[in-house]
Amino acid sequence: MELTLVKALCGMFEAKIDNDLKIVDTTIREYYELNLEEEKKENAKNLI
Repeated sequence: MELTLVKALCGMFEAKIDNDLKIVDTTIREYYELNLEEEKKENAKNLI
């Protein structure tokens, strides 16, 4: 019996990734478009 523990959404990462927190952080931010939200907030501040 094979047990697979998934801690990320399918398709977010390759089957195996390096143990690099920066890559993980960047990938998650891109996947959820978190950087876009931060950019929108920054642009709104600049308009004021």
